[in-house]
Amino acid sequence: GSVGYAVINSKTKQILESGVSIFPAAVAQKNVERREFRQSRRLIRRRVNRLNDLKKLLKKNGFIPSPNKNPYEIRVRGLEHQLNKDEIAIAMLHIAKRRGISYSLDDVVDDNITDFKGKIAKNQEALKNKTPGEIQYERLLKYGKVRGTVTNYVEYDEQPEYFLNVFPNSAYVDEAKRILTCQKQYYPEITDDLIENIVKIISRKRA
Repeated sequence: GSVGYAVINSKTKQILESGVSIFPAAVAQKNVERREFRQSRRLIRRRVNRLNDLKKLLKKNGFIPSPNKNPYEIRVRGLEHQLNKDEIAIAMLHIAKRRGISYSLDDVVDDNITDFKGKIAKNQEALKNKTPGEIQYERLLKYGKVRGTVTNYVEYDEQPEYFLNVFPNSAYVDEAKRILTCQKQYYPEITDDLIENIVKIISRKRA
């Protein structure tokens, strides 16, 4: 990398001195690494803050998560059937932890994954009829995981495939709203204001 500089006489506008400071490639690379580290640390801090804020809000309204339950199954079941109060908390926290990306999918790139854009498009097509939770739970049941390289050993002619677990934040928000709207008929604590506050936390970009 390099930085140019010039010293100018403010009265005569004459250039007194100029030059270029050249930084070794290793220094430039370290600057990139430090910037990426700071960004990663910032994202982790924001996620922790989101989850803590949501836990406080849910607990205040009597929704406290319990361990050892499948959040994917709960998210799918909660779209149409009554959940226990702890399951509602599990579903909302699970969605908030993942929450998707808030910028355009067209801006997402990963040179390490073959046909990245095609895999993004496949997820977008699936979202026309399903929530992220339904897509993820279906993959979990069929392949044992929601992302990465999978092989369908039942259909022997099927080639190994790589699934991306990348969905827009708006899809997660819509799923959370559907779950909460369904649960609202069973729990008077779930008011429109509570739904709005939960959605704000899930879709929040800043800490």
